[in-house]
Amino acid sequence: MYKLILFLCGIGLFYSCGSSEKKVSANTEEKHTEETAVLPSRPPRADFPTGKIIPVVKIKADSSQSYALYLPADYKKESDMPALFLFEPHAKGTVPLSKYKALADRFHFIMMCSNTSQNGMSEEVLNTVIENYMQDAKAKLAIDLQRIYVGGFSGGSVVAGMVAVNKGGVKGVIGAGKGLPQVKTQIPAPFNYFGIVGDGDFNYDEMLALDKSFEKSPIKHQLVIFEGKHEWPPIDKMEDALFWMDLMAMKEKQLPVNNDEINAFIKIHEHEASVMAMAGRNYEAAASLFELIQSLNGLHDISTWQSKLNEITKKPEYLSEVKLLDQLNADEMKERGKYIDAFKNKPSGWWSTEIQHLKTAAAGTKGPVSAYNRRMLSLISMVSFIQADAAIKNNMIKDGSHFLEIFKMVDPQNSDLPYLNACVMALQGNKTAAFAMLNQAVAMGFNDKNKLINDPAWKNCKTEPAYQTLLAKIQ
Repeated sequence: MYKLILFLCGIGLFYSCGSSEKKVSANTEEKHTEETAVLPSRPPRADFPTGKIIPVVKIKADSSQSYALYLPADYKKESDMPALFLFEPHAKGTVPLSKYKALADRFHFIMMCSNTSQNGMSEEVLNTVIENYMQDAKAKLAIDLQRIYVGGFSGGSVVAGMVAVNKGGVKGVIGAGKGLPQVKTQIPAPFNYFGIVGDGDFNYDEMLALDKSFEKSPIKHQLVIFEGKHEWPPIDKMEDALFWMDLMAMKEKQLPVNNDEINAFIKIHEHEASVMAMAGRNYEAAASLFELIQSLNGLHDISTWQSKLNEITKKPEYLSEVKLLDQLNADEMKERGKYIDAFKNKPSGWWSTEIQHLKTAAAGTKGPVSAYNRRMLSLISMVSFIQADAAIKNNMIKDGSHFLEIFKMVDPQNSDLPYLNACVMALQGNKTAAFAMLNQAVAMGFNDKNKLINDPAWKNCKTEPAYQTLLAKIQ
């Protein structure tokens, strides 16, 4: 029987502000308003180039910490702009900036991402990193302190939630692929929440449950789903998030009503609803109309969209889709438990049959059924990686090799697979094979320099020229 070392399930961080101990009191809101009404004077803003990614801005309080920065082309240090503070699970700040910099220009947002915050940090260290990051940016940049937003992907999404839930001073949160941290105290002030998740993401159920929990809270919320896996969302979904944040700011009188922006939002979602309806994807068409209604109620006449939504939701095809989704959600909870238990004692042959069945089902179906099977594969990939990584760190090579075998079956193109195999070889003292396998991992896209530097598997290899050469290859 193989030992089940560790499982970090994507479910369980459900959040509700509905109970009395988590509601924001009127006194709290009044105090927050009083505190932010008179802003302290700030030092002169620093000079940075606009329209280009600055990979490293060192933090004054601790020069070992930094963030990547993108200032839109129309940024001027004399005029405050809203700011989006991003968190990346592997501390690679340029990753989201490279993907979304055009949106910073379009929506006139300062955009930055920490190069220090990453998965695996203790809460104490993380709090210091967050504080240094945000205070440094506020001191150096022309940030509108009334329109500060935070966002992130996966573990970075949880960190963004920590800022809003524990620290306050945040207008909105964009959470991708993971929900909020557990709420331990009263939240300082309500914030707006925009969730994004892939239909094949192993955290899909968590994001749905989180969105539902917000219905009992003072938090305005929206959830969008894209066809994809556990990853930074496509640019059009991040665009949707920034559109939505602007619309909320208009509703809350922080921005003047911008009809051009409203009409652009309408055009995108009416087109999306029309395409989905023509393709017979009624549930997704309804979701697009619902987003229009929820986002623009109070800013625009919603009666036409409401009529279309009512018409779609009465269709037998729509009702059948809802029934199918409900059934798949119920099945998924059972299947998750089955696979978690299977990691304790099922042999490789069982896993080979099961994984092939899921791959065939994912490829041979479409829509929600395909997404369901992709989520199961994603879950197995995530858990086998975590198990293998933990076993190798504990020098339990036999267990680690078993989990790596499962990982290879389910996700053979994942660059973490050759990396972990390289770790095993390094621990066994086979440096030549370890470096060859590490080179393969880098060629496949492994680029987590911090992991390579801090991984104990490589402690006896760091003086080797081959190690230094490979380390230099990782940007």
